[in-house]
Amino acid sequence: MTVVLLVVGAAGIAAAAQVDAGAPFGMLELVDEVRCGDPSDPHPLIEDPVGGSTTTTLLGQPARLLAPDHTAKLFAYNLGGGKGLVAGQAYLLVVEFPDDLPRTVVVVNRGADFKRAFSTGTAIGDAREQFAYPSPESMKYPQSQTWQSFRQLFYLHEHIGGLKGIRSSSDSKRQLGPADGFLVSIGQFRDIGNPLESGAAVGRIRLFAIDNPQQYDVPMHFPPSD
Repeated sequence: MTVVLLVVGAAGIAAAAQVDAGAPFGMLELVDEVRCGDPSDPHPLIEDPVGGSTTTTLLGQPARLLAPDHTAKLFAYNLGGGKGLVAGQAYLLVVEFPDDLPRTVVVVNRGADFKRAFSTGTAIGDAREQFAYPSPESMKYPQSQTWQSFRQLFYLHEHIGGLKGIRSSSDSKRQLGPADGFLVSIGQFRDIGNPLESGAAVGRIRLFAIDNPQQYDVPMHFPPSD
């Protein structure tokens, strides 16, 4: 459900789209939206390697897919550029994915430098080819055959990096700011470490603004004093 609220101020009338972000968030201001499965979406597509992703239809909806092979892959979009983002403000990132086959999806949010991976079905949800062993598990999670959402509440950084992660002093300058927006990458490990993969797939990426993040604080329940 989408509701358009008209706000009247000294600068005139401005429209802010209010969209249902799902429980417990409810109606929030939609800042930006990328329809990954739509080739005509205006957000420029970044791919590594170039041509590593394709558009397809999954569970009746368009999606962008990283097919598994011997190469790690990603695609990325810049969200929020020129949308009036504010450093230190709370935002909600929503990544919609199909829960149809075993998949591992890596989400890199450069707005807060968060890197998270999740899996569906029997996919292990991690990369086995690391310096430290990650203790991956293949579990037979039931699959709903519906579209689901990965959601991440975060506070936007003042200085924002690019596609490459910062690992040394030589590339430590974060030259972008909130006015430039930030990159959201969807990644896929190479198949040698993920033999049960069907490929990371995403249909839509959305960014919401949150005015009162304290309402989502989770109370801490400490054990008894004894």
